[in-house]
Amino acid sequence: MTVPRVLFAAVASLICARGTAEPATDAIRVERNVFITMQDRARLATDLYLPASSGAARVPVILIRTPYGKDQRYFKEHSQPSSTIRFFVEHGYAVAVQDVRGRFNSEGVYTVAMGDAEDGYDTVDWLSKQSWSNGNVGAYGCSYEGNEQIYLAKNKHPALKALVPQASGGGVGSLGGHYRDFSTRVGGVVEWVGSVGWFADYGEKVMPRLSPDLPRDQFNATAALWDGVRRTPSIDFAKAWYHLPMKEALSAQGMPNTDFEDHVSRPPSDPYWQALPHMTDSYTSDVPALFVNSWYDFGTDMTLVEFNHFRQHSVSQLARDNQYVILSPHNHCASARDAKEQATVGDRPVGDTRFAYRDIFLTWFDAWLKGDAKARAAIKQWPRIRYYSMGTNRWQTASAWPPSNAVEKNLFLSSDGNANSSRGDGRLLATPAPASSAANDRFTYDPADPVPSRGGPLCCTGTAEPVAGALDQRPVEIRADVLVYTTPILTRPLQVTGDVRVVLHVSSDVVDTDFTAKLVDVYPDGRAFNILEGILRTRYRTGMEREVWMKSRETYELNIPLGPTSNVFLPGHAIRLEISSSNFPRFERNLNLGGNNSEQVSWVVAHNQVHHTPDLRSRLILPVIEDSRGADSSVHSKAVGSKPSAAPKSGDVFQECADCPQMVVIPAGSFAMGDRGGNGKKNELPVHNVSIERVAVGRFEVTRAQYAAYVQDTGAPTLGDCWTHRELGGTSARDRQGSWQSPSFEQTDRDPVVCVGWHEAQAYAAWLSRKTGASYRLLSEAEWEYAARAGSATSYAWGEDAGSICRHANAADAAVRRTYPEWSTVECDDQHIFSAPAGSFLGNRWNIFDMSGNAWEWIQDCYEDSYVSAASDGRPHDVAGCTRRVIRGGSFTYAAPEQRSASRAWVRDTILIDDVGFRVARVLTQ
Repeated sequence: MTVPRVLFAAVASLICARGTAEPATDAIRVERNVFITMQDRARLATDLYLPASSGAARVPVILIRTPYGKDQRYFKEHSQPSSTIRFFVEHGYAVAVQDVRGRFNSEGVYTVAMGDAEDGYDTVDWLSKQSWSNGNVGAYGCSYEGNEQIYLAKNKHPALKALVPQASGGGVGSLGGHYRDFSTRVGGVVEWVGSVGWFADYGEKVMPRLSPDLPRDQFNATAALWDGVRRTPSIDFAKAWYHLPMKEALSAQGMPNTDFEDHVSRPPSDPYWQALPHMTDSYTSDVPALFVNSWYDFGTDMTLVEFNHFRQHSVSQLARDNQYVILSPHNHCASARDAKEQATVGDRPVGDTRFAYRDIFLTWFDAWLKGDAKARAAIKQWPRIRYYSMGTNRWQTASAWPPSNAVEKNLFLSSDGNANSSRGDGRLLATPAPASSAANDRFTYDPADPVPSRGGPLCCTGTAEPVAGALDQRPVEIRADVLVYTTPILTRPLQVTGDVRVVLHVSSDVVDTDFTAKLVDVYPDGRAFNILEGILRTRYRTGMEREVWMKSRETYELNIPLGPTSNVFLPGHAIRLEISSSNFPRFERNLNLGGNNSEQVSWVVAHNQVHHTPDLRSRLILPVIEDSRGADSSVHSKAVGSKPSAAPKSGDVFQECADCPQMVVIPAGSFAMGDRGGNGKKNELPVHNVSIERVAVGRFEVTRAQYAAYVQDTGAPTLGDCWTHRELGGTSARDRQGSWQSPSFEQTDRDPVVCVGWHEAQAYAAWLSRKTGASYRLLSEAEWEYAARAGSATSYAWGEDAGSICRHANAADAAVRRTYPEWSTVECDDQHIFSAPAGSFLGNRWNIFDMSGNAWEWIQDCYEDSYVSAASDGRPHDVAGCTRRVIRGGSFTYAAPEQRSASRAWVRDTILIDDVGFRVARVLTQ
């Protein structure tokens, strides 16, 4: 008789939890090697980390299922202050870490992913029914541990309430025709260096272990005598990479008992994969998930496939509405580990990538596992997708992937027939090549001399070479078997955000070969950093379900996905596309013979061609967000630490130190200041002409991170007594309990600093002046309106249409109304209730952001009720003893009228409010 799964797991919980707990480690009580019995009676070793002083309180549980050894990866680190285990336990959670079936202390024979959906279900059931559990279980972990969460969600245990799958792209199988089971293949080609390295390090199917029948105290004491380090053969990885036949690359060096041969030799649609719990088109789940990944991870594209599938096919509306993504610029599982103020990925500087990951994770689990109303409210204001744009190096948001405002643009391949290497004549053109140009480019692919991998989304290689991330591609681009196509130098920024792909028209003299493609950002100094790369085995050009061979001298169309990214190609840069037939050892070599590539011991050379004629339009397809953030063709960006040029031009952008605000030079000119349309208030009149001298204005409001640098450097006191918004029974009120570090809502470091007064803003500007040797100050009121209008004469910088405000300003809108129904709001939805990261909305024509909305901004001027006595030269109006200071720009608490360029208000200079911040001006002496 088959015992029903839920009933069996409940019975198993009574017979497996024997033994005594180990002594508490300060705030943590640890129960090691609790064996949980699965439905087939296999017992899986699980460590429980519990709050030492929880008393009779029941706590939620966070589950981590790992093949990497719970003792090696988690127990040795749990007492460290930085430990993830400690962080969650100290915030009121139990954490369960389990060796998956057949690994380390758990019983059974290990097969990658086999049975993990069922084992996860039984484990969740057991955890939810313990006397110390509140019945709610979440899951956490990266890479394989992220995949485990995808498998876990498949069977929809009712106690499973939340997931944080990080780098979980390996959980996708045949879903959507991808056939990416365990990330073994891309485009039908084996991820070679990762497969060799991972199976060599973690793939053994049988491990020596103690008997779970030992009393737990004896089991733990005996286990402590062993270091858990295996004694498998020392693999010569370079030798393994080149070994033929490929499926014997590990066994030839004495590596026993792994699934490596199955993973590299079975074709994508082989029935073998159907027994594993990877996602298929029939996959459903029913749990909120916060996906985390990074641009230089090998499975980012599949993470977004998972996100979209969960969002569209979860069983309940609650689950469908609560799928979120965070995308950093880093390597595999390095989003939090490598985030820093001046981060690099490989050799490419990517700016300040810091992000409050642990705080976000805690909010997520508090909402779903503790039922915390404040955490639920915070999640409602989260953007659906938070992603990092490289090039401009800042966090951005989107409501969907691909972003709805991304438009596909074609760049067509062209040459005079000599695109070979960076010395050739390959071009990327906005229009198709003329009929008079050469029709194709030719190169020779020799499997004995493949194009070497250089950077890219590498993982788990078992060795320090090759290096992952963004590396200069020039050493690769000098090869004759690499076709190189490059655009002219860009004169304006081009934001590429979305899924990139390449369409090639190709031919070959062999029945099967591979074509690779690589997107590259070429810097003004010649460095060429890889952004994305892809590959397609030609036999799978019509789909992974069947093999279709090529015929000599026939031309075929290939669609090669390069994957998702967000990269802004800056002025002075160029866009480059590399085409070849190998990228080794990241991908296995195609031996060009057809048949099972993994079983062959010889090869033939392929002579390949890429065609680009008016009828065969080989092209790079980029998802472009046009006029991103108001970018203007006159913008010339300077590096961090740069000074404005001796003769600064309008539109020049500079940043004089890493902690300094970015500044943009605005032109001298004159304008009519005040309300011109009769829509304003008396204090916006009379309209009068003002002349403005050239000055540099902060592109963004001063952020929390920038203000924190000032506080740390000067020891400036943090003032409390800030008027803040509080949620009170669905209405809003003001109290005075906040500070800039803790307003009544969550902020990122890139949000505008608020809860600072006029005097604190003055002190910050004085600090900038001392730090840089330049002259920084607050803007005058005339300068502010001139910069906000950016040459416009309309009510808003973008025109007269208040209905489009959500694209341009963080204002009180439908997102706000859902929480604060009594507020005056506009009908659109910008997905922010409170402040938003700087630059989250479109900039104006002068490349300045958030002049309308987000936070009110302190101005230098003393407030007067009208412009009757206003000066015409743009100087600030200031008088001795003034306490009423002008604020401009509106904020997230105000609807359209206060976002007009002419709108103005005042606040006493000693008052701190959670929607008032500031930006700075920089005096130009030239």
